[in-house]
Amino acid sequence: MKYFFGISKKVIAACLVLSIFLSVAICYLSYKSYELSLIDRYTSIASNAIDLGRDVVNGDKLSYYLTSLQKDEKYNETQDLLNKIKEHSDLKYFYVHIPNGKNMQYIFDAYKKSDNIENISTLGKTDLLLSAYDPVNKVYNGESSCEILILDEEYGYLATVIKPVYDSHGKIVAIIGADISMDLVHQKLYEYILQVFTLTIIIVLIFITIVLILAKRFIISPLLTVSDSVSKFVKDKKSLNFSPIKIKSGDEIEILGNSINNMVDDIVRYTNDLKTITAEKERISTELEVAKHIQSSVLPNIFPPFPNRDDINLYAMMRPAKEVGGDFYDFFLIDDDHLAITIADVSGKGVPAALFMMAARTIIKNAGLAKMSPDEIFYHVNNQLYENNQESMFVTSFMGIVNLKTGDLTFANAGHNPPVIIRKDKSVEWMESKKNFVLAGMKNMKFMKQHFKLNQGDTILLYTDGVTEAENKEKQLYSNERLVDFLKNIPDTYRNPNVLLKEVLKDVDNFANGAQQSDDITMLALLIN
Repeated sequence: MKYFFGISKKVIAACLVLSIFLSVAICYLSYKSYELSLIDRYTSIASNAIDLGRDVVNGDKLSYYLTSLQKDEKYNETQDLLNKIKEHSDLKYFYVHIPNGKNMQYIFDAYKKSDNIENISTLGKTDLLLSAYDPVNKVYNGESSCEILILDEEYGYLATVIKPVYDSHGKIVAIIGADISMDLVHQKLYEYILQVFTLTIIIVLIFITIVLILAKRFIISPLLTVSDSVSKFVKDKKSLNFSPIKIKSGDEIEILGNSINNMVDDIVRYTNDLKTITAEKERISTELEVAKHIQSSVLPNIFPPFPNRDDINLYAMMRPAKEVGGDFYDFFLIDDDHLAITIADVSGKGVPAALFMMAARTIIKNAGLAKMSPDEIFYHVNNQLYENNQESMFVTSFMGIVNLKTGDLTFANAGHNPPVIIRKDKSVEWMESKKNFVLAGMKNMKFMKQHFKLNQGDTILLYTDGVTEAENKEKQLYSNERLVDFLKNIPDTYRNPNVLLKEVLKDVDNFANGAQQSDDITMLALLIN
């Protein structure tokens, strides 16, 4: 398989980037170093020229020359000597002046044969000091014996050296300055950088060539061997044939090849084991799916359950946390006037809880059809479930028998959540009920029979703790308070049990916000007509 950007190209790219970076760094450092060296060299030449100039300038006569503006023989000799110093030192400007505020008055302005005489300042000419004002005055005032400046002004891009001129009494009477054109410095710098850059390119090309040869021999070729072996193994998915990688490089690539050999052996072994496990898992999954259908068919799931009766408006639902669950609900007519409703939660989850649930439901229904009261039913069911309860499982349950004519509810609560009553006037309250012990926990337990009055338009909601203890991703519980607040604010269109339970479930799911369901969710609602 050909890659768009292979290792060799990456090595070349890495070498180029590194080489460019090093080249730029070397050129820059060389440039700065050579620039400083040139500036130091040329300012040294200017400084020496100034020292020679100070030897030929008579400081005692400078004031006379500037005051009288007369040139004598000595002045002309000094001018000639300054001209020769300028010519010999290759200076751009060489001059003597007296500063006056931000101006200066020329006494001498040396010139070479190649200079334009019209640009030479004559004796007594006044000119601006520009940005050299402060350094010049520092030297003239004796605050500094020498100032070196790099200036780019109307006189050009210059390196300037300034020193004082003394009279015979050691008093500063003038300033002597020498300027060297920085264009000359830059010309030499460019020539030097061009040489450095050319040499660097040659070294870079040699470096890249050597790196590529070594990389191909010791890195790229072994890695291609590894890649080819792995690619063939990946393509041959059915037979899982693999040619062991044989690399004797004595480095990490050899370790990589050996590791891949071991990994492929593990993959082949794991794949064979996985086929066996997958087949077993599919068998179990099929059996659980059958169990799920059996459980859903055991619980009443046709609504409305009594289509010929207008006085029964009921809906129930269960959503297990696993394939099968331990919650259950049930409802059945004992006679034409009495409806039994029950909800329960078996400890644990999965198949054991589902089996225990089916046993509990069957016993409860049989006892209810025998026209026992809820407390008697629970007494009977408790003892039946307690026998041979090897796993020490238990059931919380609420069971009530509603008189459909009067709305009287006779019930018993075996450790279960109390129902919620939604009154016709939209008020919401918990049904007052005394919790008894759970079912199958202890033999011969007695359960209290209790009574409650349901009025026309009231709704009774039974639920398991999978509703109120549903968690979101922050491990917060849905809670009893949120359930009550939701029920208080439902519109009239939600009062139908079918709609009510679906909206409660939707609110629980919105609260969970994608968190995995941890417990079975079961609800039953009955509206008294």
